[in-house]
Amino acid sequence: MRCACTALNHPSDEGSVGNALRHSRIGAAIMTTLIYLIPVALLLGALGLSGFLWALRSGQYEDLDGAAERILIHRDDNPER
Repeated sequence: MRCACTALNHPSDEGSVGNALRHSRIGAAIMTTLIYLIPVALLLGALGLSGFLWALRSGQYEDLDGAAERILIHRDDNPER
């Protein structure tokens, strides 16, 4: 019988202390990783949300059609050329 754990591919003996120890180490490693990754993900999400709210407050989304229309308008700044 193979271990249900996807990280290791070792034969498992049901009731084996070594098998339980391996799984507890893997579980501890996953939990340690999650302890670091969850706050980092929350921090990045808050950073993105604050950037979006800053863009809304500073008027970045006020004139959505202006830039699209400005490229079509030909201004002759220097008619002497």
